[in-house]
Amino acid sequence: MANTSTSELIRAMRQVDKRQISVAEKSELVSAAQDLILEVERPWDTILRIGWSQPSLPATLCTLIDLKLFERWVASDDEVQSASDLGEMVDCDPDLMTRLLQNLVSHQLLGNPGPDSYSLTDFTRSLADPDQSAAFPFIYEVKSPTYASLPRYLKNEGYRNPIGKSPAACAFTLGTKFDGTLFDYFAQNPDVNERFGRCMKGFAGNLVSWVDQYPTEKLLDGLDQVIVVDVGGSTGHDLNAFQRKHRLAPARLILQDLPEVVAKANVEDGIQLMAHDFFTPQPIKGARVYYLHSVLHDWPDHKAREILQMLKPAMIKGKSKILIHEHVLWPQNNTPLATWSDLLMLGLMNGCERTIGMWKDVIEPVGLVISEVYTSVSSPHSILELKLI
Repeated sequence: MANTSTSELIRAMRQVDKRQISVAEKSELVSAAQDLILEVERPWDTILRIGWSQPSLPATLCTLIDLKLFERWVASDDEVQSASDLGEMVDCDPDLMTRLLQNLVSHQLLGNPGPDSYSLTDFTRSLADPDQSAAFPFIYEVKSPTYASLPRYLKNEGYRNPIGKSPAACAFTLGTKFDGTLFDYFAQNPDVNERFGRCMKGFAGNLVSWVDQYPTEKLLDGLDQVIVVDVGGSTGHDLNAFQRKHRLAPARLILQDLPEVVAKANVEDGIQLMAHDFFTPQPIKGARVYYLHSVLHDWPDHKAREILQMLKPAMIKGKSKILIHEHVLWPQNNTPLATWSDLLMLGLMNGCERTIGMWKDVIEPVGLVISEVYTSVSSPHSILELKLI
């Protein structure tokens, strides 16, 4: 009976068509599948998977991305290839190529329809897009030295929560031996900064857009003014979504970031680019919204308050709002995306993801208050709407 039940379960799982399920259903299925894995694994199996097996994947993928394998494979229009053909395609020894490909096959990330025969999956096909593949070089350049140094850093701190500590003295700086913050590192390593921008674009492109989570229509009652200032908006993916939805006249949407970032922006017509450091006073007065997406989690509380303090004098009471688009940590059952992001922010900048109470501790001393919180079952992020007290 147990064998029959197992067979039925396996058959049902294989019949799932991801094209026919909603985002919420997908999330439930993934969570249930992960629960099932932990239920049937022995503790040693879990150790093997987390400690020994999975760490090999970023190394494998980073190597193949550096070879531009997936870009060239997809461009060849031949879904099935041999290791020799793929090796010749990117000038890689075929025996080495076989070893790399077999690791992806064993983790079910690549098809293996026959001996020395490999086929693309949706995942590996997606890595032909530089906005998707940029995540893996970024792991080795930034995340790996940070995570590797985090236990030592926390031990050095006496296992005290380092919130409030300088972002220039954290696990990232310990691991890279860099003198400065992560953003100083980006400024000195423009190629890494470019990959980070691609990572953020890829991230945003795979999440529910803020324009589908927040009622942006209510911002359009004053079209003779600046509607949205995207503060620290990277290369413009969020403002592009707004402009594609509403098609406003020029000078109503403004993208702000550091000069080297906005220089690489690729924005819709009508979006104005402006070099700006958000630790300096906001030059655009009276906008309907000052929008901050995944900005404040980079910074400890006192620095996050500084950013908000630079915005407050530009606001007009009763008209201007600040939107904070970030994770909100709940009392229990947070998503892995929220919890690993929290630890990554800790390691990179002594930053953090925050609970509603922690957000209030940052926001209210500045003279602002949370007026609404917008959540969605389809998005791991929330949008906090702030107004002047």
